[in-house]
Amino acid sequence: MKRIVFLLSLLSIITSCGNNQLKEKTAADKIKDAGTINQVVGIGKIEPESDIVQLSSPVNGIVQKILKKENDSVSKGTPILELDHQLEDGKVKQLATEVNTQAYQIRVDEASVGEYEAKYNNAVLELQRLQRLLAKGAETQQVVDDANTAVKSFQSNLKRLQAGVTVSKSKLEQTKAALHVAEIERDQKIIRSPVNGKLLELSTLIGSSIDTRQSFAQISPMG
Repeated sequence: MKRIVFLLSLLSIITSCGNNQLKEKTAADKIKDAGTINQVVGIGKIEPESDIVQLSSPVNGIVQKILKKENDSVSKGTPILELDHQLEDGKVKQLATEVNTQAYQIRVDEASVGEYEAKYNNAVLELQRLQRLLAKGAETQQVVDDANTAVKSFQSNLKRLQAGVTVSKSKLEQTKAALHVAEIERDQKIIRSPVNGKLLELSTLIGSSIDTRQSFAQISPMG
């Protein structure tokens, strides 16, 4: 009798353990199924491969034209906006006119030099002819002296004209240098993209004032 009771108790314990393991397995499966990840959602930021370029102006000025807008693609050297450059345009035009005038004056002075060189050479030949006649007694000393004076006069004027051409050429080079500086000053009023990329932000308007201490645009370099 005791043996039968023992067997029944053992059977009951085994059945109970099996049911508990089954329940635990079912619960684990439910947790596993509930924990399956199909999609991850989070907050992030896209950063360019290179640093964002903060664009500023090398000079102060008033915005006259805006040539690009946000999200536009830009190439290196592409104008983005223009500051007012009427004064710089006037200087460039004035200096360009002076360059042309001085170049023309140099051509005129060189023509005068050529003319006096011909006169000087003729005067030298004439003096030499008169000196030969004087040696033969066929000409007077006074005539020879007058011819010699004429040669010296032509020579002096020729040197003066040649010096004038040299000075004119020097002034022309100075004016060309001033013109180059004026063109640089004008070009500084045209703000260009320093890189290939995309214009992310443009925080200015036509008529707004821009100075060298403020950034008015952001460019994302290509990449």
